[in-house]
Amino acid sequence: GSLVSASIKFSNQPAQLFKYSSSRLPIISINTEGQTIPTDPKIKVSFFAIDNPNGINQLADTQLMTKSKMLVEIRGNSSSGPNSPKKGFLVRVIKEDGSDSNMALLGLPKEHDFIFNNFFGDVTYTKEVMSYDMYRRIGRYASRTKYFELFINGDYRRIYCLFEKIK
Repeated sequence: GSLVSASIKFSNQPAQLFKYSSSRLPIISINTEGQTIPTDPKIKVSFFAIDNPNGINQLADTQLMTKSKMLVEIRGNSSSGPNSPKKGFLVRVIKEDGSDSNMALLGLPKEHDFIFNNFFGDVTYTKEVMSYDMYRRIGRYASRTKYFELFINGDYRRIYCLFEKIK
């Protein structure tokens, strides 16, 4: 086809910002308490996770929140560079005293080490997840995964995937 007509309307009123409040995906929110997340060493942060098994996850839903502390650092070589728009993270769930705390984060088996995968180079967000799923279906071990939406210090960081850390 061809474009027959088009119009643009200008206004003195700016567009309203979209206020994120809910998702069908689980939500993880990290508060770095003013620190910058480094490549190494891990820093101690607080976080909460919301995973409503009955549908919509809302940032304000404190009844479904799982709160804890974690150690976090940037993960990856090429994906952690200055030109990467989205960093991956290696996290360790800890207790208040700093000792490891095994947690069934977003329904994955209890563990204290996890990866927040950033899908570097995968605009479909599916390649690794599908590969791991197919490998499990043929009876082999592969990391279990769970998509989620990430916030850091209240800023929306887009969709990530929680991976079990292979040991």
